[in-house]
Amino acid sequence: MTALWGIHIADGLVRESWLIGGYCIAAVLLVLSVVKIDANKMPLIALMSSAFFVASLIHIKMPGTSVHLLFNGVVGLLLGRFAPMAIFMGLTLQATLFGHGGWTTLGVNTVIMTLPALMCGFIVRRSIRRGNLRQTKWRWLVGFSLGGCSVLLTLALYTLVLLIGTHESHDLSKLAYFVLVAHLPVIFIEAMITATLLDFLFRVQPSLLGVPDLRVGPT
Repeated sequence: MTALWGIHIADGLVRESWLIGGYCIAAVLLVLSVVKIDANKMPLIALMSSAFFVASLIHIKMPGTSVHLLFNGVVGLLLGRFAPMAIFMGLTLQATLFGHGGWTTLGVNTVIMTLPALMCGFIVRRSIRRGNLRQTKWRWLVGFSLGGCSVLLTLALYTLVLLIGTHESHDLSKLAYFVLVAHLPVIFIEAMITATLLDFLFRVQPSLLGVPDLRVGPT
């Protein structure tokens, strides 16, 4: 029987001030994602929320444990500023159906997953508009970097909460270290997935990246 190391902070660990702060920040992110929302985006938001949820079921075996994919970078890649809605719904389903995370920490977990997603979406869209991704090698480089960095940033935020946001009676420094080591394969896998997806969508369906009428230049 192996344990599942997931980036979901459970109930009873985090200080009340951090829980309140997490919900406040998550609420701001959700409100900003709803403002001037395009109804045509709703099917894609629902699809990516489902993909984010299903990713938690894809386990990667490690010695004595297993971890699961995150997919928050991919969500940010496709949804941009609308990513908070998909991630919040996915985390809610994970907490409800599988007990991943908790209800009091739902706000904190949402922030941990959402900020890297927004970073990924912002950088990709900015790069596309500036014409920096017209060559295949640059699309792969940017996609690979963002896919890996989204996991790294998620781990960094998770570690930050465990180290300074939990009750003094809990020493979770070893847990943070083990989770970081266990997710090293996830960093590479999600980097490859993000790079492949970015290159594919740029070629066949650039409108999903939020920038229609693109033309791929020489590769």
